[in-house]
Amino acid sequence: MVTMVDLVGSAVFYSAGLTTSGVSLEINISYVDVAYIDEEIEFDAKILKAGNTIGVSTVEVRKKKTGKIVAQARHAKYIAFPSKL
Repeated sequence: MVTMVDLVGSAVFYSAGLTTSGVSLEINISYVDVAYIDEEIEFDAKILKAGNTIGVSTVEVRKKKTGKIVAQARHAKYIAFPSKL
C-alpha cells in the first residue's frame, strides 16, 4: 500500500499542473481497517500545500463497496524546480 500512496500522492502534483513530482521526504500512513485480497479499494488524493520547495498531499484509501476508510496517509515531497544555471 505504501507504493500506491507514493504514486498517487505524487500524481496529484502533476494533476495540479506542476511539472515535477519531486522526491519523497516522508510518508506517514495510519491503517484503520483491513482490505482483503479480493476487495476493491479506491485512492483519493488532495494537495494540502504546494510551496516553492515542499509539497504535502493527503491520500485516503477506502473500500469501494462500503466506502469505509482503510488507511489515511500524509505524503511530503521536495518539489523544487532544478536550477537553470
